[in-house]
Amino acid sequence: MPLVNLNNRIVSSKQANRIRYYTNLLIDASKSKKVFQKSTKKWYSFKVNLITLTLPSPQQHTDKEIHEKVFKEFIRAWKRSNPSLLYIYKAEVQDNGNLHYHLTTNSYIHHASLRNMWNYYCNKLGYIDRCSVSDPNSTDVHAVKNINNLAAYMVAYMSKKDVYDSVLKRYHNIMDKKLTKIDAPVCEIPKNYYKHLKRKVAIKVWDCSKTLMIGKCSMEIDSDEIMNEIRHYLATTDKLIKKDWCIVLPQDKKQRNAYKTISRVYSGHIKKLREFTETQPAEYYID
Repeated sequence: MPLVNLNNRIVSSKQANRIRYYTNLLIDASKSKKVFQKSTKKWYSFKVNLITLTLPSPQQHTDKEIHEKVFKEFIRAWKRSNPSLLYIYKAEVQDNGNLHYHLTTNSYIHHASLRNMWNYYCNKLGYIDRCSVSDPNSTDVHAVKNINNLAAYMVAYMSKKDVYDSVLKRYHNIMDKKLTKIDAPVCEIPKNYYKHLKRKVAIKVWDCSKTLMIGKCSMEIDSDEIMNEIRHYLATTDKLIKKDWCIVLPQDKKQRNAYKTISRVYSGHIKKLREFTETQPAEYYID
């Protein structure tokens, strides 16, 4: 009888740490922006957003072809209009079998502009021409209000198993009932169980902009002040990430206030990264 680990994850713990790191780096490197909506005559604050991109009609091409000819071209076009774009994405499969994306960026974009640009590149492979409407609602965009929990949310979301939730819940109930009737620690998988697991995407499950990748913050120990803070940090935390060639020191807001010298080094690094995003407007006006 086959065994299935129902709690297996798409990304490893090592990948989860990387997602958390790059998400925090994206947040720290993103400057606050304001959006004025003329219809409500109100200002709204904005720093990062969450975007969903879906195919307007049934998938006819491989994941790799869609990723290369639609998603990457879409990102390149966005970067041409906004060179300081930073992003993190996750690719997954919808219940209908289509590839789709979840995207977090530091760039404000109006929902109509987002839809028009995404649909334009989708139609490079004919996905608008095969759709029943000429302007399908294939995108969704939301500003993130709770910045503090975004990294944890992103890690949890990107680590979840891609399954059909309603079917998997029903199979859990079936197996739970069987396990209560037998002494064995395993039971037979229900018929056609594997047909109800979503296929794996044939591209990288997640990735981020190269600017974030090359923007890692490292620190050379060149003063007693820094060395003393590091010794104290090492003696009081169990959250170190040990690499072959370095030690990563994760810091939350409280720790940044406690370790001033280390924080200054990190702040200097973020300042350089933010210089990359200085071309973004601080204010936007929409209808």
